[in-house]
Amino acid sequence: MRKIRRRMTSLHAYISTAHAFTIIPPSDCLTSAESERCHRVIPPSDCLTNVYEDDGKKMDEENVKSSLRAINAHYQLQCDQRIDLRHLSELVGANGKLHQGRPTMLSCRMMTKRVQFFPNGTIQILGGGVTPFLLYHLFLKVYYLLRQCDSTIQPTNLTRWKINNVVFHFDFGRRFKFGEVLCNKDFSYEAELFPAALISKWQPAHVTLFPNGKGMITGVKSKQTALDILLQVSNFLTHNVDIH
Repeated sequence: MRKIRRRMTSLHAYISTAHAFTIIPPSDCLTSAESERCHRVIPPSDCLTNVYEDDGKKMDEENVKSSLRAINAHYQLQCDQRIDLRHLSELVGANGKLHQGRPTMLSCRMMTKRVQFFPNGTIQILGGGVTPFLLYHLFLKVYYLLRQCDSTIQPTNLTRWKINNVVFHFDFGRRFKFGEVLCNKDFSYEAELFPAALISKWQPAHVTLFPNGKGMITGVKSKQTALDILLQVSNFLTHNVDIH
């Protein structure tokens, strides 16, 4: 009786396993005993889905890392005094242009970069490819230019350059179909107005994503922050958008 109970227990365990896995014996087995010893086990489809999702995340991370590059940056420093833009415009001459509208500013070229001066003492650099070497020399140029512009004997104090925003280009390496996704405050796609999806779920970052998998992310200050957000975007798209 004990032997029978043991065999029945083994049989129930085998049947329970068979419900969780599809067991396919290899075709070259000669006997049923050998077939049981050499059978192949295939996990259910939901297990495979998790594996495929993990592989997709790794693929996206590799694609984004290899394609992520800065195409524009916004640096800013502050002067402790107001800036006389008219006098400054005379000093820079034809190299600068004074804008009287909103906002009022002086835009000029320095070391191949566009530098903007505002009356409240704010100075900005726009453009990509800004290196620490370039920031250092632009700081010196701005300082000496403001000293010439300042008619007082008070010293001109400037803060350090800080990054306000960086724009990165990226490529997920796969295509997306946005047509059936419901638009809301976090995700919008209107092909008639603009041929890309606009994603603002991770503010202050904003992602512009085209159906071919390429796009831009702005509102971040570092490459690592951009990568972290884009991986979250990838996970969001995996569960909400048709992928080709």
